Amino acid sequence: AYQFTLLGRRLERADMVARILESQAKGLQPPSDYASRVLGDAQWRGVLQSVSGFHMYRLDVRPGVEGGQVLRFLLRNPDFPRSVARCLAGCGDPLRRLPRSKPILQKLKETREKLRRARVERSSPPAIRRFLEGLLVSIARLHQEVSRPYFLPPARGRER
Repeated sequence: AYQFTLLGRRLERADMVARILESQAKGLQPPSDYASRVLGDAQWRGVLQSVSGFHMYRLDVRPGVEGGQVLRFLLRNPDFPRSVARCLAGCGDPLRRLPRSKPILQKLKETREKLRRARVERSSPPAIRRFLEGLLVSIARLHQEVSRPYFLPPARGRER
């Protein structure tokens, strides 16, 4: 039960942070003037504060808050406990302790690799939104992969 608790907490955190980022990304526009850049930076500061990450972000990045750096930090920072990368990395240990987890571990590896390769901090707003939507789909599929062998009844004609 403890392994499922750890796994569930980490998947849920990854999903929550990705949803917060997606919500922020829906309003992204290329900054056209100083006022829109300042407003955008204030919104990104709010995103950091909503995941209790403002202080650690400042320690990691130092200068002001900038959208691309916030994306990088919340998606890929290996030291921040609520970054998507750290949450997904933390799913590996509980999964390895469970029986019948090899297919799930493979999906986890694919999702982590997709996240590692992404450079959304340099992308256009539509590309950022597409990436985050795809990431949310990948996390949802991971959840389904965990649910299938452990929590859902077996399909007719198929044994566990």
